[in-house]
Amino acid sequence: MTTDRIRQAIDKAKNEGRIALVPYVTIDFPVPGITKDIVKSIVEAGADVIELGMPFSDPLGDGPTIQASGHQALENGVTPKTCMDTVKEIRNAGIDIPIVIMGYYNNILSMGLDEFCSNAHVSGVDGLIAADLPAAEADPLQDAVDRAGLVLIPLLALTSTERAIEHACKRAGGFIYCISVLGVTGARASTSERVKILADKVRRFTDLPIGIGFGIQLQIT
Repeated sequence: MTTDRIRQAIDKAKNEGRIALVPYVTIDFPVPGITKDIVKSIVEAGADVIELGMPFSDPLGDGPTIQASGHQALENGVTPKTCMDTVKEIRNAGIDIPIVIMGYYNNILSMGLDEFCSNAHVSGVDGLIAADLPAAEADPLQDAVDRAGLVLIPLLALTSTERAIEHACKRAGGFIYCISVLGVTGARASTSERVKILADKVRRFTDLPIGIGFGIQLQIT
């Protein structure tokens, strides 16, 4: 496996006494070809890692905002291949921030696990998130990720069992993504207090950074 640049970026933020910021950007939304400029602006504003959203026709984990952006991106012609082309464009512009592709497992399967992961690595992707893939079923993708020199970032829910948490942490890289609410993505007035319990459970099995997502509206310290 190559150097875990995602973890390095998050550790750097921690050493500077701040929380790492990992914004999400739907590829080719609102119009084709705009993602590079959006990423450039976000990097200049202080992002530490970028999640690039690979749109999917049935995004069960997403709320109305990301569903709408993903639908428009699909209308704009986005495919897994054009997602890779977008990452290449970002890298060719000299933007070196760690990049995570976040999508759904069917999108990855449609290209083939090894082909997708290899193309992602060549394009300049650092890590993957498969939003609908349970940790217990992730070994085939994890194997392909390892062969390609990427990292796989697991999502853990408030309802995840200790067994699932332990399994997810064994081979994870980058960070552990803890979902802060029950339900889909989107801003909330508050997040569940149970996310602290989840984070404490995760910490028993790994020293990887812990990321909190879904429902984040304001800075949390």
